[in-house]
Amino acid sequence: VDGADTLTQSIDNIASDSGTLKFKFTPRHDFADADKFGEDYPTVATFYTDDDNYIKLLRQDDSTLRLNAEFNATVVNADWSSPTLNAGTEYEVEIQYNSGGSLTLKVDGTQRATQTGVVTFGAHPTTAYFGSDNVGGAQYDAVFSDPDTSNATIVALDTTDKVFAGG
Repeated sequence: VDGADTLTQSIDNIASDSGTLKFKFTPRHDFADADKFGEDYPTVATFYTDDDNYIKLLRQDDSTLRLNAEFNATVVNADWSSPTLNAGTEYEVEIQYNSGGSLTLKVDGTQRATQTGVVTFGAHPTTAYFGSDNVGGAQYDAVFSDPDTSNATIVALDTTDKVFAGG
């Protein structure tokens, strides 16, 4: 998947109350340049079932990588200020959520953002979108690989596959 293409994958076995989502991605452009290709909020990944139940990792602005989620219409945002995401460097992303606890973003094993306020999903995410939002827009130009989840199975994407998404 490359250019204006998108990748969606079904998710099975994701828990409504807690879980961990992992994948690796290599941006094709530095973080500060990610929006210069016609996207206002380039989205690294979206785990989605409906507008009230999703997790999304996106470039909010020049200096903020936002982990945005809605758990049964309860909004939780965890922001990483001044992220260093360089073109051509592979990053391991880990997203954790725990009802009654926090939404947490780790990059290369280091906690970068966390926010409390997580409640149980009304309907857990059923589809993963790599390099875009849930409608195929807001594309982030990157290579994706090694999806792994502790409470979910992303179907039809082998851990050795490389995925290209974005412009």
